[in-house]
Amino acid sequence: MGTTRIQQFVRVSENTYRYASIAVALVLTTLPGLVGLLLLDRSLGNAPLYALFLLPFAPATSAGLFALGAPDDGDSTFRTFLRGYRMNLVQAAGIGVAALVVLTIIAIGVLGEGRVQLPAAYRVGLVVIAAGVVIWALLALVISSRFAFRTRDVARLAVYYTFRLPLVALGVLGVLVLAYGIATLTFTAVLAFAGPAILWLLQRCCDPLTRDVHRRFVRPGAGG
Repeated sequence: MGTTRIQQFVRVSENTYRYASIAVALVLTTLPGLVGLLLLDRSLGNAPLYALFLLPFAPATSAGLFALGAPDDGDSTFRTFLRGYRMNLVQAAGIGVAALVVLTIIAIGVLGEGRVQLPAAYRVGLVVIAAGVVIWALLALVISSRFAFRTRDVARLAVYYTFRLPLVALGVLGVLVLAYGIATLTFTAVLAFAGPAILWLLQRCCDPLTRDVHRRFVRPGAGG
């Protein structure tokens, strides 16, 4: 009984350290964006700046997913996060830019004032498209953090699995709603500290996706 309790304590301590390391890494890598988001007024004219300050979250998300999914090779969690950050920086940033450009255009269309008023149904449609874009981006970041595919292949696979695995897409939407709720009810910085738990939920939601990608698109014996 004593040995079991010690093992449980060690496991809890390791998980706590891992969580804390990823949380600190997320805060450090998103700090410029966090500061900018806290200082910006919530006005339509700042939509492009919001997109700019949200961009650091894309590579940070990819690195966090990489650290959570990496096997225990004796390296520290913080170093594993940084390794994933360096490996996926360009690809994750490209995914983030593509998504944020579309989301900025949609935000201007939905929230625009003083111009031609859009019908309510059209605005609802734009909101649905925006949700789809965010789901696509998160699926793409999950894929890029686990597999060494070309960016265009990652983008295509993310579109494909958004429709092939609708329950996964709904799960990702639920994680997105949770993250939005945390950021809205508290403040954006809290989201970075809660990031490891949110990324863990995202990773669990996407387990069927990663298994299917590995089975169908990774050659036997190849790393993934």
